[in-house]
Amino acid sequence: MHVGTETEMLIQVSAFITDKMEYGVVNNATSKDFWDSQPGDCVSYAMIFKQFCDRLGITCDIIYQRNAFDEGHVYNRVTLSDGTFKYYDLSQNIVDSKPLKDSGYHINNWVS
Repeated sequence: MHVGTETEMLIQVSAFITDKMEYGVVNNATSKDFWDSQPGDCVSYAMIFKQFCDRLGITCDIIYQRNAFDEGHVYNRVTLSDGTFKYYDLSQNIVDSKPLKDSGYHINNWVS
């Protein structure tokens, strides 16, 4: 059975999550809450995307950023087997992008 390249798998995972998940601000939600039909915020999207990547053997980090107004945002950075970085912000439906520097956020820390 052919499952595709890393990029093809990431596109399939991204489409699955964005089709199944509904955006909504939540407090202290877990990825299990998503599967129990709870809305999810950027943290929920990033956590569930990382879990899929982990299962596929694809290196995925969760990035947490704050902007000058102390507003936080979370998204993912994927490291492909060739060392290339790809950025996924599924809560904003951004797939396979360049770094999100232009969003006004700066990286506080990386979480693996």
